[in-house]
Amino acid sequence: MRVSSGVVSVPVSSHEFIVVNTYTGAVDLVDQDVITLLEEIAKRGGIPLSESDKSALKTLITRGYVTDISIEDEINTLEELFQRSFKATQRCKLHRIIVTYDCDLRCKYCYEMHLRKRSLPWLRKTLTENEIDLLFDAVSYLDSNCDMKYRMITLYGGEPFLPQNIEIVKYLMRKGMKRGYRFFAVTNGVSLKDYASELKKEGLDGVQITLDGLREVHDKRRFKADGTGTFDEIVQSIEEARKVGFETISLRLMVDRENVDKINDLVNFVIDKGWNQDKRIMTHLANVFKNSHFDYSPSIPWEEGVINIINILSQNESLHFLIKSVIKSNPIGTLFMTGEWLPKFFYCDANCNQFFYDSHGDIYTCWKAVGKGEQAVGRFLPALRFDARYRAWIQRNVLSMPTCRTCRYLTLCGGGCTIEAYEKTGSIMSPNCMGIRDFFDRYVSSIYRLSKRK
Repeated sequence: MRVSSGVVSVPVSSHEFIVVNTYTGAVDLVDQDVITLLEEIAKRGGIPLSESDKSALKTLITRGYVTDISIEDEINTLEELFQRSFKATQRCKLHRIIVTYDCDLRCKYCYEMHLRKRSLPWLRKTLTENEIDLLFDAVSYLDSNCDMKYRMITLYGGEPFLPQNIEIVKYLMRKGMKRGYRFFAVTNGVSLKDYASELKKEGLDGVQITLDGLREVHDKRRFKADGTGTFDEIVQSIEEARKVGFETISLRLMVDRENVDKINDLVNFVIDKGWNQDKRIMTHLANVFKNSHFDYSPSIPWEEGVINIINILSQNESLHFLIKSVIKSNPIGTLFMTGEWLPKFFYCDANCNQFFYDSHGDIYTCWKAVGKGEQAVGRFLPALRFDARYRAWIQRNVLSMPTCRTCRYLTLCGGGCTIEAYEKTGSIMSPNCMGIRDFFDRYVSSIYRLSKRK
């Protein structure tokens, strides 16, 4: 008998520990005696046991913390699970269409800020009707085995709803509707108030919109090219989206060191507007994390931001409607809050079934890579084709990278962000641990305290 290679324990009080098997999703609250027993088994294997230890051992075996199968057999079991889940997700793709890279805002922390260094014609290039026809030929081919009744395409940018592009967006949506698709959009929300009703009729079911604070805070962070603030227009757009009957409004409240002390004011505004009571509005906190394309000093490392958000939620019972902000940050969070175990074999959908199609005909798998031609994985103009980079992206997972394969945290981090690994090492097949060991201990103890309050 031996302790499973996936066992990790985290102290959550002076006498309590959370023990997790990252290979199986087992998680239990135990005392020091159980931890000591696990440590003794790990050191010496078949040790003499008292009657109480025998009872504890029986439970540890039943829960999978102690096992008689080999390390390689444990990994092979994970491999089989991964292959089944990967094959299932490959049937239907996640399509994101970048209508244009142009945008009417100049947000302080824009993740596409570096693209504004390109020429104006390149930046403002918008998909044409003929290009959209060819795009949907590619989309239909990629989804030829998709058995989902309702299939969704996300409109992305830049800003997809610039007034000068509304007619081409309508053409795109009509074309997609004929192929069986509905639409979601990531929009800054400035122009949505003017077109929400029209776009709803064309098949737009939902949007993601961002607020950074109340008017005084928000307007200093998310403003137009002429410096004009956008808070009032975005609030109008949210209300208009509710009025015309959008099925989903994902309201993202951005947090960093510059506005964190004002975030409660914004959450209270959401509550005062009654948005937290509207089942169509899914409000979540998101931190502005560091990006290699710009130096924005108030940004917070991703791991630190997650802990920060948990702490914000823990301070006020009325904020628990924001719980989805953190439970999907790690499989353990989902397990604690929903009871569902979803091991993370790859970092995100970029390594599985996600495609971004841009206005120049390039295809990317990652939103952090869009616009950088050297990171394109293929083209849909004049016809669909993929290159070796695409094969590399979908082959990257924790079981294909030797360092990750032997790590007990392998199902929790997915090997880390692929594009960050590439930027650090020049290879997307390098692990990017993102401080998972330290983060995991802090995350588990924080999410445990939050789940107890819930």
